[in-house]
Amino acid sequence: MGLIKHDRGKPNWALLPLVIIKEIVEVLTFGAEKYSPGGWQKGEFFDSQDRYFAAALRHLEEFQSGKRVDEESGLSPLAHALCNIMFVLWYERFKQPLGGSNAQQVRQGSDEQEAAR
Repeated sequence: MGLIKHDRGKPNWALLPLVIIKEIVEVLTFGAEKYSPGGWQKGEFFDSQDRYFAAALRHLEEFQSGKRVDEESGLSPLAHALCNIMFVLWYERFKQPLGGSNAQQVRQGSDEQEAAR
């Protein structure tokens, strides 16, 4: 009698292309050495999510314009873009919403505090 594995409805992790995930991990390792391990999660800037979104777009533009290797890291611009998109998704789930309204409110508050000094 064969065993039955009840995994219907569960995520199928075997579908994840680990060779691509490895490239993202290489970008994360490069960033950890350049900045700090997990530094991207600290949100040191009030507009961190916006910055990561913009960085993803810059890397996509690099790829679209023909660059296949990032000059500084030696890694794929697409791996950099995926990494930045992952950061944006992480902020979306765990930190703050993307975009102008929240970042703009923080900027305005900072500007008002500076003006009051």
